[in-house]
Amino acid sequence: LEMVRSNLFDFAWNIRAAVDANQMTDHGHFCPWLVDALDQVCKGWLDEGNDARPAALRGHRRTDTTIAPITVRGIDWEHLQRLKSLGARAMEPSVLRTEEEVQKVLAYPLLVV
Repeated sequence: LEMVRSNLFDFAWNIRAAVDANQMTDHGHFCPWLVDALDQVCKGWLDEGNDARPAALRGHRRTDTTIAPITVRGIDWEHLQRLKSLGARAMEPSVLRTEEEVQKVLAYPLLVV
């Protein structure tokens, strides 16, 4: 849960930084995919220049999902393994490796923090 909270905080911080750098419009939330979805709904119907186009979409630049991400979201298992192979003592995020192990722990709610 801490990892999820940290990822969401980092993502919100990145959105705020993009808004502050004038790279994104401030929509008042941290869900840019919702604005992209609205843009898709309006495509061919309320295009740029149409006065009826929602204000949230005026000047909006869609997220280009054809570009491969340059950062890792979540745990970079390859990097952890590489560090360990070089002798580094990288902390493992979890000792649970299989779905079966996770289910065994979840069967005992008092063990889940």
